[in-house]
This record gives sequence, C-alpha cells and structure tokens, in this order.
Amino acid sequence: MIHSAIHAVRPNAACVIYTRSRAGMAVSAMRCGLLPLTQTAMRCMPIATHDYESPAVDLDERSRLQRDLADRRFMVLRNHGLLTTGPSAAKAFNGMYWLEMACRAQGHAGRSACWSGPACSACWTAGTLAGATDGLRYS
Repeated sequence: MIHSAIHAVRPNAACVIYTRSRAGMAVSAMRCGLLPLTQTAMRCMPIATHDYESPAVDLDERSRLQRDLADRRFMVLRNHGLLTTGPSAAKAFNGMYWLEMACRAQGHAGRSACWSGPACSACWTAGTLAGATDGLRYS
C-alpha cells in the first residue's frame, strides 16, 4: 500500500524504499522527529512526516500519505519507520543511507546532556521546531 500510493502520484519516484531500522523507529517515535543536529540530517531537510494510523493496509490512507509526502524525498512514518524516494534505486538507496545515518547520530546525541551548534540555534530561532520541542533544552 505504501509503495503504490507514492508511485501513483510521483512519476519521478522510480524507486520507493521503506525501512524499519532500530534507529529509524526510534526517531519516528520521538515527538520532535528528525532534528537538524548534523550536516547529515540537514541534507534530508525538508523532511515529511506521516502520522501512524494503523498497519499499512487501509487503502484510504493512501491519499493522506501522498499529501504528507508532497514533493519531498524523505519521510518519517511516525511510530513506524523511514521512507525515501528516488529517480533510481541507487539514488533512493543513497538517500536511505544518509537518513539512517542521521537517525543514528540523533540517537547517540540524545544520550548527551546537551546539544549545541548552529543547527540547533538556527532551527530554534526560525521556529521550525515550534511546538515539537517540549522538554528539549538547548545550550
């Protein structure tokens, strides 16, 4: 259902990859989603999100999945996993590799006492994480 929904509206997406890696599922379960903490994460921006509805078998969910992905290459399926698209299998796989690395880095950074750097202050200032940063402290 996930793949057919994307292929139906994105002729430029010759390949759609969906994974449920440990790091991807962890980030998908975070209220804040993928944060622009690293250069690797920033290459995945802007990233789409799709809220979990149920196991992906309901055909009615396709229109909402299509709407949420829009023209983006990267998506976090909340409480589920990661999705990338590409004009070829190689480009979709490369995108998934970088998205996975960004999720792993965020997981490791989450173990530290604080996060710092231009990515955090820039996104905080721009308000791109407004409402999604409950409990996060930047220093």
